[in-house]
Amino acid sequence: MLETRNKPYTNTLPFIGEHTFYEKSNNILIKSLMRKIITLVVGISAGVNVIESFFGNLESERMFGFEINIWVYRLIWSLIAFIIFYDHFKKVKSEKKD
Repeated sequence: MLETRNKPYTNTLPFIGEHTFYEKSNNILIKSLMRKIITLVVGISAGVNVIESFFGNLESERMFGFEINIWVYRLIWSLIAFIIFYDHFKKVKSEKKD
């Protein structure tokens, strides 16, 4: 009994180091997956916003507290959607190469 009390704690539980390594790698995977999901949700939301702007008889729309022409509004949301989807597909293509 005295021998086990004198041994360092890490020698009695050698799996602790491996567990933290796997836990860290899982956290990284979860964070990257969440980033992908969030960017896709924002991109889809921007696309839906553009499509929704065609329904109704609006000449102007409010954005950031300013009233702007409906076509400028559609252009801004279209650019946001295009940039998000372009960046997403570029990342997916580079991940497939690796």
